[in-house]
Amino acid sequence: MIALTRSLWHSRNLLLNLVRRDLTVRYRSTVLGFFWSFAKPLAYMGIYHVIFGEMLDLRVRQPEIPYALHVLAGILPWTFFIGASGEAMGSILASANVVKKVKLPLEVFPAAAVCSHAVHFFLAMTVLVGGMVVVGLAPGPAFLLFPLIALLQLLLVAAVALFLAALNVFFRDVASLWEVIATGWLYATPIIYPAYVATEEFQRRGWDWAYWAFLANPMTPITIAYRRVMLYGALSPGEAQGSALHLEMDDAQLLGTLGMAGLVSLVLLAVAYRVFTRLSRRFADEL
Repeated sequence: MIALTRSLWHSRNLLLNLVRRDLTVRYRSTVLGFFWSFAKPLAYMGIYHVIFGEMLDLRVRQPEIPYALHVLAGILPWTFFIGASGEAMGSILASANVVKKVKLPLEVFPAAAVCSHAVHFFLAMTVLVGGMVVVGLAPGPAFLLFPLIALLQLLLVAAVALFLAALNVFFRDVASLWEVIATGWLYATPIIYPAYVATEEFQRRGWDWAYWAFLANPMTPITIAYRRVMLYGALSPGEAQGSALHLEMDDAQLLGTLGMAGLVSLVLLAVAYRVFTRLSRRFADEL
């Protein structure tokens, strides 16, 4: 972790230039340009409202929270995770000419992909805040914890990005495999459904292994934490006490699973960086 941070800090100018290039190229020749960062989540919110809120009439246990906002608060972090890791996976291959000719810290390429998607993530979250204001949910004091949760997710995204970027150089079928894994991971994370739906079903069936696997998924507490600080932290004390189960997890369980997610993310990042640095010596030959 320290070595990675030091390497990226020393290469910060190159990293910033790569991020600027990625952001420019992404929306080149588009009509809306950077406004797509706002248009996409707005479209998502409209779709979720029509399909889940109106057609399927799905609700969370706290009536003050529209289901569309509940889902959007999970979809946006997931989009950041899957978009950043997917683009980072092909970052070394996309920069093959530079990798073969110039000696530089190669971790800047997946890091640039992660950072550019982080920019879009923070812009997209403003749409969620706007939706909250429209329905009368002003961000509360819990919103101050948002940067800590984002940092925790950033560690996880960086770890997966480094793993995928390194392995994809040697095994080109990693992209197809990751697509399958990511699809399964999506449904194993409480994004479309509230977390208590899964935990109650696991407990009803006596599937203790599935219950603990669900909690061990780092994206589970991260997703719930985003909702907690963004949506449910905006409720008044009276509203928050109106439903004992509206938070999906109690405070102690959420803090415990977040701590476990942070530990897993740090270990994964350390291992991923070690794997990346070892394999990077052979990148030029393989490319």
